[in-house]
Amino acid sequence: MKHLPFAITQRPPNSPTKRNRHLPWCMDRQIIFILLLISPSLFGQNPTSRNHSLPPPHSKDPIDQILQAKNGVLYVSSQERLYAYDSHTFELINASYELSPQITNMHEGPDFIIWIGREDGTVVYYNPRLDSLIAMPVFQTANQSSISGILKNETGLWIATRGNGLFLIRNKTTFHLDQKYLESNTDIYTMTISADDRVWVGHDGGMQAVNFIPDKQSGTFQLSPPVFPGQIVTAIASGSDNILWLGFFDNGIGRYNINSKESIIPLSNWQAGPVRSLVTWGAHEVWIGSTYEGLWRYDIHRNT
Repeated sequence: MKHLPFAITQRPPNSPTKRNRHLPWCMDRQIIFILLLISPSLFGQNPTSRNHSLPPPHSKDPIDQILQAKNGVLYVSSQERLYAYDSHTFELINASYELSPQITNMHEGPDFIIWIGREDGTVVYYNPRLDSLIAMPVFQTANQSSISGILKNETGLWIATRGNGLFLIRNKTTFHLDQKYLESNTDIYTMTISADDRVWVGHDGGMQAVNFIPDKQSGTFQLSPPVFPGQIVTAIASGSDNILWLGFFDNGIGRYNINSKESIIPLSNWQAGPVRSLVTWGAHEVWIGSTYEGLWRYDIHRNT
C-alpha cells in the first residue's frame, strides 16, 4: 500500500503542555490512557489513500480517464484499453476492439451510454447493456483538435477541445467560445457541470465557469473570474455540497467551494506527476488518475 505525502502539522510554540498546565503526574497518565482508548474513533478521521493497480502487465500504465457511472461502476481508460471496476476487480472491455488513438474524455449520457472522445477528434460510445463499443461520426473542428470534454445539460451539447476552445451545439446551431473570450487559454483540458448546472472549464490559466446567454437570434458567452489563476488545471470533478475537485499539472489536487469561494490545495509534496483525471466516489472520496503512479484514492473524511 502506498501513501500520499501529507504535510505534518507541528504544535505551535505556545501551545499548552503538561508543564504550563500544571497537571499532576498521575492525571497526565490517566489522560494519556483515556486518549489511547478512544484514539480509533478520535483519530480515525485522518485522510487516507491507497494504490489500486490495473491487471498485469499494465499495472503501472498511466491512467488517462476515470468515469463513475450512475450504476456505481468505475470506468478507467489507460492508453488503448478501457476497464470496468466493480469495487473488486478490473474487467477489460472488448479486448479485441481497437481503441487507438488515445482516449481523451468519457461522459455518461442520460440513457446510460458512455461517450468516449479521442485524440483525433472522433467519438465512440459504449453501451453497457450490449457490452459493445460502437464507432460513429461526431462533430469535428476544422483542424481536428483533440476532444477534451463532452457534456450535455439543458443549454445544449458542450464539446471542449485542445487548441480550438469550446463549442456549444444548441437547437442545431453551433456557437464557438474562442480567443475572443478565452484569450490565450484555448487549450481546454477538462470540463464538468456543477450541481447548479453551470459548466466549468480548466485551462492554462486556472478554472472558469461558462454561462451562455441566449437571445432571439444568437447568444453570447459569459465567463467567471478564474479560480486558482496561474495553475494549469488538467481535471475537474463535481462533488457533493457544491464542491469542485481540481487536478493540476504540477501540484496534485485542489478543492473549491462554490458557495463560500474557498479554494485550498490539501496535499503537499505531490510526486505522482500531472493529474490526468478525477472522479468523486460517494461524499468523502476522490479518485485520482496520475501520470507516474497509476490510480490513487484520497479519503477526506469531512475534516480536511
